Amino acid sequence: MPARVLRLTLLLLVLTAVPLHAAEEGFYLSAWGGGTLLDEAKVRGQQGSFNVDFDGGTAFGAALGYDFADRYPQIGQGRMELEWSYRSNSLKDARFTDSRLVADGDITVWSLMVNSFAEFHGTRPWLPYIGLGGGYARLSVDNARLAGDPLGDDSDDVFAYQFGGGLGYQINNQLTLDLGYRYFATLDATLRLADQSSVDWNYRAHTLLLGLRLTFR
Repeated sequence: MPARVLRLTLLLLVLTAVPLHAAEEGFYLSAWGGGTLLDEAKVRGQQGSFNVDFDGGTAFGAALGYDFADRYPQIGQGRMELEWSYRSNSLKDARFTDSRLVADGDITVWSLMVNSFAEFHGTRPWLPYIGLGGGYARLSVDNARLAGDPLGDDSDDVFAYQFGGGLGYQINNQLTLDLGYRYFATLDATLRLADQSSVDWNYRAHTLLLGLRLTFR
């Protein structure tokens, strides 16, 4: 075990010792994973409304993008990408005007987003960035129950948007470690409950992620 740790440490030292050349443009692939927390959802229907709370969940995603580096200095340094992501949380409880009921089931969202990031290269190897995106999402509520009674199973396709920022660490000219935050939200999804009534369900997520980006320069 000590020998393996020593080899890994030496490998990391070699990677971080690689000199960084001037930023060059190129395509990249990235992957990330992390945790996600949901804001309390307001569920509104013809028979009234209630709020749903959630446990913490998981999220992961991948992207294909292009780093423009210093190609357009009049605009700035940045990247654009096509991102696929998935988020999943469990229902915790539902709050009505005069009561609170235990809730079970899952809410999941997978999305396809076009993102744009402004990135600052003046502090390399540290690369702070901010960005925003928009696209398509499918929101699904699965096996939902309130106090043991079925609530419903349904999904809807909605517009999604996100914004956030983070800090990258450029290990070498190809690999960048990424620690970031995303605020991800959708327009209200229309879902059908077990009693065949429909409700509007909002979705707001806070995601903390750790990822790796491989750039082909």
